[in-house]
Amino acid sequence: MSQPCRRQYLELLTLASSASLRRGLDGYRQNLKYEFIRPPETGLIMVRGRQGNTGALFNIGEMLVTRCAVKHEDHIGQAWVAGRNAAKAELAALGDALAQNRAYAEALAPFFEQLRRERLGRINRETKDIMTTKVNFITMVRGEDKND
Repeated sequence: MSQPCRRQYLELLTLASSASLRRGLDGYRQNLKYEFIRPPETGLIMVRGRQGNTGALFNIGEMLVTRCAVKHEDHIGQAWVAGRNAAKAELAALGDALAQNRAYAEALAPFFEQLRRERLGRINRETKDIMTTKVNFITMVRGEDKND
């Protein structure tokens, strides 16, 4: 896989498990100096949707998220993660900042590839689980229903 763009690696970082982020980024967190622009904070956001993806917007409900922003050298990393997980938000923001820095981006490429493989594995497992509940409906034609 080529070097992912920022949108792709932000998706990988925010959807990764906390354990995966700790394995890949905890060493950076402990050994690098970075500062918080916005320390991890948890709050609610309004989730909106469209009927059929084209209709008028409507409010679905509120969702708990944790956001964080850090600065490492001249790079600002940001993250919004679902739920109440300050450590995950911090690691994802640090991963964003490091991935923007050419000095770290190449070293992080195998980590992002691992996150991508884990995500594809989760998607495949979920799809397989969903497909086990698929129901095929068969209709039978009765004799009197035929047009002669």
